[in-house]
Amino acid sequence: VVNTDAYSLYFAKSLGYGKEFSLIPIAGNFYFSKQMLNGKVYTMQDKKLPFAAVHGDPDIHVSNKTRWGPTAKMSPVLESRNFSTTFDYFKSASLFRLATVKSFLVILSDMARFVFLLKNTLYDIPIVGKYFFVKNAQKIVPTIQARDLKKAKGFGGMRLQRVDTKTHELQLGEGKIIGDNIIFNMTPSPGASVCLFNGMRDAEKIMEFFGGVYQFDKCKMEDDFGGGCFDHDKKVISENAYVS
Repeated sequence: VVNTDAYSLYFAKSLGYGKEFSLIPIAGNFYFSKQMLNGKVYTMQDKKLPFAAVHGDPDIHVSNKTRWGPTAKMSPVLESRNFSTTFDYFKSASLFRLATVKSFLVILSDMARFVFLLKNTLYDIPIVGKYFFVKNAQKIVPTIQARDLKKAKGFGGMRLQRVDTKTHELQLGEGKIIGDNIIFNMTPSPGASVCLFNGMRDAEKIMEFFGGVYQFDKCKMEDDFGGGCFDHDKKVISENAYVS
C-alpha cells in the first residue's frame, strides 16, 4: 500500500499505472493573528474549487495564535518549498502530453477557478498580500484588520489536484489506483477525513490479494469506530448499529 501523498502518482507511473492522470500543483500557505477563535471555523466552500475554503483555527504548534488560510497558488513541485522536486512533478504530471495540456486549458478556462487562482496570487504578495487576504478572514471575525496578520512562515504544504486527461475533468477529494497486488492512495490534503475509511477498504483489498488465506474483521472495526456494522448498501447487520 503506497501512501506517499504527492508522490503516490509518481510511484504509480514509475510502475506503469495511472498514466491517464496528471496533477495541478496547488500550494497552501497561511497567516497568523493573535488568538481570535477557540475552534475551527470555515467560510463557505465553492464546489468548483479544488481547495479548502478559507478558515481560521488554533494551531496546535503555536500557542495563543489563530491560523488563517489557506491561500492557494500554483507551484510546480511535489514538496512545498522544495524546488529540487520540480523534475519529479513534471514526471508525475506528464505535462508534455497533448491530452494533459488540453485538460489544463479546459479546467482553468472555468471563470470561477481562474478568478480564484488570480485572487490567491495577490494574497501571497509580500507586504501587501495581507490587505487583499483580510477580507476573507473578516467573513469569520469582522473586526480583524490587515495589521493583525503575519505570514506563517514554514507552514502549509502541497495539495496536488488530480486531473483525468481522458475526460479533462478535475477529480476532487481522495483517489485510489489499484494495480496487481498494489494500492496507491492519493489524497490532496492530510487526509484525516478519509484515513480510517481508506484503511478499511485497503484491508479488504489486501485480503483479496492474499486469495483468502487471511481474513479482515470489517464488522469489528466498524463496531469499534462507528457504533455498528454496515454492509455496502448501508443496511444494519449488527444489533448495536445505528444509521446516521
